[in-house]
Amino acid sequence: MCVEYVFHVRPRSTIRFMESNRPFPLWMQYGSVMLTRFRWVLTGDALVLGLVFLYERISERPIPWSIYAGIVTACVVGVLLKQGYDHWKSARPKLKVPARAIYQGDFLPGEGFYFDIVNESLGTSVEDIRVSLTHIKPEQMLWLPVDLHTKHDRVGRFSLNPGEKKQVDLVASNRNDPQKTIFIWGSSLRDGIQVTIPAGKYQLTITVTAKNTAPTSAMFETWIGEDGHLKCIAL
Repeated sequence: MCVEYVFHVRPRSTIRFMESNRPFPLWMQYGSVMLTRFRWVLTGDALVLGLVFLYERISERPIPWSIYAGIVTACVVGVLLKQGYDHWKSARPKLKVPARAIYQGDFLPGEGFYFDIVNESLGTSVEDIRVSLTHIKPEQMLWLPVDLHTKHDRVGRFSLNPGEKKQVDLVASNRNDPQKTIFIWGSSLRDGIQVTIPAGKYQLTITVTAKNTAPTSAMFETWIGEDGHLKCIAL
């Protein structure tokens, strides 16, 4: 399908740009963003120029063209700075733990919960990511922090590309266990289970750190329900 775009340059003349299933050139995409995202700034620029022009006519005092040029330049520079700041902000490394505990019950008679870690940056990879259980309430006899186990990988630290996510195991239990013990999935032992806590209701604080990246944290609550099944929710 061929789409035709018409740009009016001067009276009785046009430039026709033929586009056939191809993206716009980068400079046209950038110009479109500038016009759409900052149309209110451009409108304000025109309003200020109109007020200055009106003042000049009413007061009959000529205003130098340098004033008009300065207003236009200030608005354009402001738009470029705002666009550059938004791009810089979106490209910064940023880790996020979505507020969701995901159930996994495909290793009967066991069941467990895990969560995701997402690199929300649009242009920067995050390296040397460490996910740890840093606090548990009520307190237990645990050596904290405890590095958690990442799915399909026994390595405690990992990297994430822009937009990429990884699953991290949190808690598990055995339905046939009469004591209803809750397991914390650690990364150091061969079987991936490092510590246990007795049946009860606990609040777990997870901290995520990485190289040259601001740390982030998340809280989960876990317990054994009246039906004997493990429960876990994000707080």
